[in-house]
Amino acid sequence: MADLKSIANMQIGGPKYPKKRRINLYQKQVKKGKIAAELGVFVVFMGLVYGFSQFGVVRLLRKADQAEAVYAATEQQLSALQKSNEVYSEVQAEYAHYGNGYLNEEERQLPDRRKMLDSLKSQIFPLTAVSTVSITSDQMALEGRIPNGSSFPELVRDAEADPDARYVTASLEETVQKEGEERVLAASKPVGVSMTVFFNVPEEDGEKQ
Repeated sequence: MADLKSIANMQIGGPKYPKKRRINLYQKQVKKGKIAAELGVFVVFMGLVYGFSQFGVVRLLRKADQAEAVYAATEQQLSALQKSNEVYSEVQAEYAHYGNGYLNEEERQLPDRRKMLDSLKSQIFPLTAVSTVSITSDQMALEGRIPNGSSFPELVRDAEADPDARYVTASLEETVQKEGEERVLAASKPVGVSMTVFFNVPEEDGEKQ
């Protein structure tokens, strides 16, 4: 007959789960290394994303904003020039019955300002981001930037193609100091340009006809 001690030591039900008495340090280190590697990859990925956003997106947007600002300023300047000359024909018609209109002898020898503005808009604006324009006598002087130096000859040809233009002088800004490198660099980069267009005066127009 079993005594009380043996009865107390008897197992009741299924087997007991073994107690974990040690930690697998190798598995723990491997898990930590895996997490560190994943974090490293994530940091590298975020760095690439940031670099792309700065150089591939933000810089392009900044250039687009600058180009838009230059274009808006040029359009505003052209509008101001056109507005200052929009009453030209009305005033001339009003005073035409006095003989020479309101123009004196010197003024009647000047080109039509409207034709000069039309030349600026149709012949020069398509290739040039104009920053300043000045019209005096028979000359229209301007400064601006073109997309690259290789388009400079085309700009000059377009300006000279205007039937109201007598001749054109133009120059590119220097981009480097070393001799022999200027044309190479200017041909592939945006470059500043200065141009003066000389227009036909009324007497010259009559001679051509």
